[in-house]
Amino acid sequence: MRSISLAVMSLALVVAGCSKEPSRTTEAPDVSGSAAGTAGTVKDGLEVLSEGTAPKRLLRYAVPKGTHTPIEMALDVDIDAGIKQNAPTMVIGMDISVDDVTSDGKMTLRSEITGVTARDRPGAISAAMLKGSLDLMTGTKMTAIVGPDGSFHDASLEVGPKTPPAMKEQLSSMTGNLERVAMQLPKVPVGVGAKWRATKQLEQNGMNMTTTTTFEITAIDGDKISYKSTVAVTGPDQTISTGGISAKISSITGGGGGSGTIDLAKLALTGTHEVSFGATMAAGGETTPLKTQMKLVLSPKS
Repeated sequence: MRSISLAVMSLALVVAGCSKEPSRTTEAPDVSGSAAGTAGTVKDGLEVLSEGTAPKRLLRYAVPKGTHTPIEMALDVDIDAGIKQNAPTMVIGMDISVDDVTSDGKMTLRSEITGVTARDRPGAISAAMLKGSLDLMTGTKMTAIVGPDGSFHDASLEVGPKTPPAMKEQLSSMTGNLERVAMQLPKVPVGVGAKWRATKQLEQNGMNMTTTTTFEITAIDGDKISYKSTVAVTGPDQTISTGGISAKISSITGGGGGSGTIDLAKLALTGTHEVSFGATMAAGGETTPLKTQMKLVLSPKS
């Protein structure tokens, strides 16, 4: 089960990285001939490619203090590392709450895992094989400061009362899932058809990767924004160590896309995202191609 757990956590972080957090990119030359911060520049890890059509508006979150938004994340992971190890559908219930809002609109965001279950699906191992182990995630809390533009700062993790210390490192990647509830927004007014690109450096279980995601607004209805996205995943050849075993990882590549909606007044996010990931792993004198496919569905929970 270790390989399934590792893949689930790693890819969950990849999907989170396909979103909002400012990355370590630097400002690029302004190719648009306009002032800094407009289309053609990279700032805070986000590059506006097109501002879309009129009418345009500055998209910002304005969520009242005390707002609670329960969501559900359904995760399917298919793993092929010489032997197929497809996981059952993992259903993660989360309660997202806004504990405080400052005068400049920054929100103290808290997320708590309220329950994790497994559902059988064709071609996967039995959900019963994970019974008991998934309960260890329940009660895990994540907090962060979120700006009106969706930028995340000071993310922290508090594991649940049943979580053993050995799981804390893997669960630390769950802070990335908290970012899924708030997309980082452009710093300029945009309309339907607007496109922007976000780049993020990731490190998960010792593996370094880069995700580059392009978002496009497909509709604006009041505070509800519909979007579609594409993502590319790359990484350098590297050596990682887990569980006392070293492995050389090379030919890291991946990609995918999705679509969904966000509500700027409620932090409600729905959507479906699919990502494929491939690499070559060499360990113990053996070389194995690794292929992983993931599907993540986010929906409101009643």
